[in-house]
Amino acid sequence: MSSRSSGFRIEYFPDPVSPQHSEQTIVRILYGARTEASESGLQLGLPPLGASALCEHWTSDRIERRGESRGFRFVCFGPWMFAYAVFSEDSSDLQSLTRQAYRDLLRLAREQGYPWILRVWNYFPDITGSTGGLNRYQSFCEGRRRTLVEDEQAAGLALPAVTTTGSCAPGFAVYFLSGREAGKSLENPRQTAPSDYPEHLGPHGPSFCRGVSHATDGQTALYLSGTASITGHETRHHGDVAAQAREILHNHAAVIEQARIEGATCPERLHDLPFQKIYLANPGDLPKVEDEVNSVIGRETPRYFLHSRLCRDDLLLEMESTYLHEPA
Repeated sequence: MSSRSSGFRIEYFPDPVSPQHSEQTIVRILYGARTEASESGLQLGLPPLGASALCEHWTSDRIERRGESRGFRFVCFGPWMFAYAVFSEDSSDLQSLTRQAYRDLLRLAREQGYPWILRVWNYFPDITGSTGGLNRYQSFCEGRRRTLVEDEQAAGLALPAVTTTGSCAPGFAVYFLSGREAGKSLENPRQTAPSDYPEHLGPHGPSFCRGVSHATDGQTALYLSGTASITGHETRHHGDVAAQAREILHNHAAVIEQARIEGATCPERLHDLPFQKIYLANPGDLPKVEDEVNSVIGRETPRYFLHSRLCRDDLLLEMESTYLHEPA
């Protein structure tokens, strides 16, 4: 890659104080014991496991402006915008809080000129705890869905790739990447589309897609949503964390193949998927998952392990990936 990139970069560092914030910094995301947002970046209550990195550093040579609006801090760089916020649940139930956060998210993206939501991350504690007849994940999904239904301009937007997992600290963290141009939503033929999930999983299906391909200004990207051991709509391999890891990798491979069929620039192999985050419900499962991942994609592919509760109690882990590519 040339010294001056046309797009943006994501790097991981073991030291939480390095690298320092610079003019090229989009955001520094630290993983650890608490969740909070500040001018210097975002901290998430997702403790790293094993030798995983503590600092995720997004950078670009094309930063145009920074600002704060509607509770979010944002950075605009070329054809993209990154924004992040942490909301308190002290005075609001999660469904209402989600509705407001997503209203503001959509309005912010449109106001700044980046209306196409490409990738979203959501983290909040006690994700499967009960609230008002739904668990908290279902309540979050219902709040998000109601905002998308009520916002007429959002009806024409392609669904984004999404990760939603449980954090280990108070605070509802939301961050997202949006663009001036639309991405292409991707589904997985091995899985039921989230919007078509049966009613016993929630009153309405979750509003996300399995992946998004996006190409603009010389950079192509493939964003793979948080992916679990699910085929159709059902959890597979109950209690077997190694088998769940294998199923997830099969699902990732299926989305990559679907992206290729639809003409997107894709990695040739799973080995070429960098920036792979793996969320583990039980930290003690780390050795088994490491062994399984190594056996499928080798030891050289970057991966980072975080402790996180998942949206179903029978899911033991979840993985996500971001593939960024610029022509040589």
